[in-house]
Amino acid sequence: MLEQLPAGAHVVIMTHDHAEDYALCDAALRLPQPLGSIGLIGSAAKWTRFQAQLADAGHAPETIDRITCPIGQPGITGKDPAVIAVAVAAALLPVLPASQRAPVTTGLTSDEGARREGVASEGGMGRWAGPGGEWGKQ
Repeated sequence: MLEQLPAGAHVVIMTHDHAEDYALCDAALRLPQPLGSIGLIGSAAKWTRFQAQLADAGHAPETIDRITCPIGQPGITGKDPAVIAVAVAAALLPVLPASQRAPVTTGLTSDEGARREGVASEGGMGRWAGPGGEWGKQ
């Protein structure tokens, strides 16, 4: 499956099984096309073990260093799947080319349209109206 990825693809390895994680790390490092990045979920102990195993499998230290472990944006901590997803997405955003990032927009072009959607601003002063019409501070 990995060999079907285009050059420059970003890979995040986070399965339910350490042996499968290791096999994917090994395979990702052996790909003929360069990947944009390789991330691995795991503890310091897991990463230390994987580094030794990858070296024993013939990978040079600079090749092993292409894997980032642990994954995610530093400062966003937690083991809940939603927290991990946000941390990984936050870490990937800076490395993605602008052409691969979706523009951030509400799709609204006027205060009237925003009012219809329940998110109108009040005089452009950093206040917003929620769906129930209540006003709050941004």
